[in-house]
Amino acid sequence: MHAEVDGAGFPLAYLFLEYNGKCGDGVKTEIIRKFILQLKEKGLNPEFILSDKDWAQLKACHLTWPKAKVQLCRWHINRAVTTRLKSDQMVVRDTYNGYMAHQRFSFIDPKFIQPLMIPRNTKFCPKELRTSC
Repeated sequence: MHAEVDGAGFPLAYLFLEYNGKCGDGVKTEIIRKFILQLKEKGLNPEFILSDKDWAQLKACHLTWPKAKVQLCRWHINRAVTTRLKSDQMVVRDTYNGYMAHQRFSFIDPKFIQPLMIPRNTKFCPKELRTSC
């Protein structure tokens, strides 16, 4: 946990957590929640939370501070985009269901097809066609 005061970052607390993914659902979230709850009890009430998109972390923060606005850290966004652009491999994600999305958010067209749901032989952007920076 870090705080920003007048444009400068200050470390508040660290949690070192060894997690091998073999625990039951919610174990990691609960450990993080208990950790950040101690900060809340000391008066920490953030307006914004930046995250690296760790779902357990996001859920714990939302449970603890439901009114805080959660945003993905800019550094992690840049790294994800850069990593994706360096790769010729297709992202495999076939769990999207337009009809289920429409049921949850009525403004989504149920026939919408994600851009990533393109034929497997299609390349994102071949490396040989990319310009170097």
